[in-house]
Amino acid sequence: MGIMAWKDVCKLTSQGGLGMRSRVVLNDASDLKFCWDVLNSKEDRAFLLKSIALKNNINVFYHFSSTIWSSIKLYYLNIVSNSRILIGNGLNTKFWFECLWDTSLISHIQNKSTINTNSMVSDFILDRSWYFLDTMLNLVPNLPLLVNQVTLPLDPTKDSMI
Repeated sequence: MGIMAWKDVCKLTSQGGLGMRSRVVLNDASDLKFCWDVLNSKEDRAFLLKSIALKNNINVFYHFSSTIWSSIKLYYLNIVSNSRILIGNGLNTKFWFECLWDTSLISHIQNKSTINTNSMVSDFILDRSWYFLDTMLNLVPNLPLLVNQVTLPLDPTKDSMI
């Protein structure tokens, strides 16, 4: 019986390997899927983990003990940067912090004390159209251009991440 390097074991049989899948790649894939499931779950345990680990959908920088979050936190930014929110009724999506566009709107605001950071998307929808006060348009002049990139549904359902 011969000895073979693991990287060679994982090569295709046509390339001289045994065709086995890399455990590292499989572990990364399962952790990525688990992170996606936690971010999209409505279960109490997922809500608790997100409320501790994320503040306004930004990963916290202080330490807290969690074997679950420590294994999936590396995938959070990857998921968020490659996902979009589909607006339904807007009740579950924070207007200033969710990345409905390339960046969150909060990054466009100089004086954050002038806005309600807890505003939901539904707060700015009236009769299936976007509705903003002039003060908001003064804070973010390109807001009409940004919101026109987001399609509002005819039959509102729950918001979802894709």
